[in-house]
Amino acid sequence: MNFDNVVNKKLGYYQVFDSTNPTAYGSKTQALLHATRANTWIEWNFNQEVFAGLDWTQEPTESLEELYRQRAQQLRDSYDYLVLNYSGGSDSKNILDICLKHNIQIDEILVRWPRKASENIYTPNGYDYVPENVYSEWDLVILPDLKWIASQHPEIKISVYDYTPDVEGFYQDEEWITKVIGDHLNPAQMGRFSMGMTQHRRVLDRGYRIAHVFGVDKPRVAHENGKYYAFFLDTVANLGSMPFDETVDNNNVQELFYWTPDFPKVVIKQAHIIANFFKAHPMFLHLIPKGFVPYSSRTAYEMIIKSLIYPTWDPTRFQAPKPSSVFFCEYDEWFFNSFKDTKAMQVWDSGLKYATSHIDAKHFNINRHNQAHGFVGCVSPHFEIF
Repeated sequence: MNFDNVVNKKLGYYQVFDSTNPTAYGSKTQALLHATRANTWIEWNFNQEVFAGLDWTQEPTESLEELYRQRAQQLRDSYDYLVLNYSGGSDSKNILDICLKHNIQIDEILVRWPRKASENIYTPNGYDYVPENVYSEWDLVILPDLKWIASQHPEIKISVYDYTPDVEGFYQDEEWITKVIGDHLNPAQMGRFSMGMTQHRRVLDRGYRIAHVFGVDKPRVAHENGKYYAFFLDTVANLGSMPFDETVDNNNVQELFYWTPDFPKVVIKQAHIIANFFKAHPMFLHLIPKGFVPYSSRTAYEMIIKSLIYPTWDPTRFQAPKPSSVFFCEYDEWFFNSFKDTKAMQVWDSGLKYATSHIDAKHFNINRHNQAHGFVGCVSPHFEIF
């Protein structure tokens, strides 16, 4: 198997079973293009060598908070410079809370947000629970958090990366689809998760190792034939996948805080806590998503598990619902409004059309307009909890 197209195996990769050219890709798009040409199939490998060798039936004896603390300390001990990619949501907020409570140093908090392009397309509103109102999270959640951190923890560098001025540079030709490491071909992905920020290049030049820490994600739990299982889903694991960048190397890497083979006790403990809740409250079993987990059906399930696995989470904090589409994500309204009839829009559209016309239709989710709006998800093996 050729792994030249995989930047970081720990983030998962796609294997194309081509008898003449077996190849692994970090990019799901590249893998599916190859598989379509070779009339073969792909398989997603998410650290299967580690996770399949664990006994998931054994719940770790440590408290969940203690395991969070140990994971945070592991990252602190492994890198010179920790960047917490912060959205204000439950996953990243929990990481922040754990680090602050246990005096584990975070060097930088980084918020990636389309400030310039979005500032004139919304009015902050904490009562409008639709995906398009995601921009209100800036005013109601993120900005207050950053102000509090700045006043209480001035030792932490705070950065807000407004990627909208760089959009024209991201979309020069339709080859942009080959630079997306994961499978999210929506407009924001190229800019939102670009690693090439000036201050980080300066840190790298000093010989420091940087970890970009992402709060991916809450466990996926299945209930089948009376048993509970945990599994991983690629569209979730890929949410923070950064586009290929010349600064991506062993000194500048992405770390998933929860879904990691380096400290699997965290996700195993979480899965047991969630499964135990549903076992004790069978009237809620219908809320566990079946099979793949579409964004539109995650809300009720996540409302429950947030309270179970993130003890400091405040359920009154505003969060917009998940988008209904991947390729045409409601969160990217700023792009569809501000870059209409621009080269960037034309190139993004051209690249997307290339992908949808050169990849077998069976690999796409189709919406009610008969339009491909995301890739069919790939799941890991199911690991029995009890």
